[in-house]
Amino acid sequence: MHRLCLVAFLACLGAPSLLVGAWPGVPFAEVRAYAWPATEGEPLDKVISDRGKLLPGVLNPKGAVLSKDQVRRLLATQRRRVETRRTVSACYDPHNLFVFYDRRGRMVAFLEICFDCRNTRARPEDERADPDLPALAVIFSELKLPFGGQTSLEELRKMDRAARGIEEPEAPTEDPEPKPKK
Repeated sequence: MHRLCLVAFLACLGAPSLLVGAWPGVPFAEVRAYAWPATEGEPLDKVISDRGKLLPGVLNPKGAVLSKDQVRRLLATQRRRVETRRTVSACYDPHNLFVFYDRRGRMVAFLEICFDCRNTRARPEDERADPDLPALAVIFSELKLPFGGQTSLEELRKMDRAARGIEEPEAPTEDPEPKPKK
């Protein structure tokens, strides 16, 4: 009963509605997106500390505020579940980040993303999550922010399908013989 009252109270305050037990599992007031430029040499290994400090060099230090629809889509991608994680490469060189802030502007959760190796780091942790990376890249594109070193969204989609073991659809072939008209 107390939990239901808390959710109703937060909804009245205008906080995005949260499903009890759904990631991130904490109340938040807004979400901001951040991006770092592609780097040469040493990988970044992380772009945010566990205490919420951003790595220097961020392209947009104030962050881009997500709309309610973008927050809804972000949470939907994080709720995708798998029994075994998709294949990821060993690089982990993140250049993108979503940070969830409370009403006082304190970080309460984050989702850090390496689009190049198709891996993420989240706080609070969400071990069984299999985020829809192309859907996350769309949000970054809408905010006019780069996403990883991928050349295009379509390339990222192909890599995501391959990593999840989904075969590419065959391209339609043209019929060499024209069909007679009736």
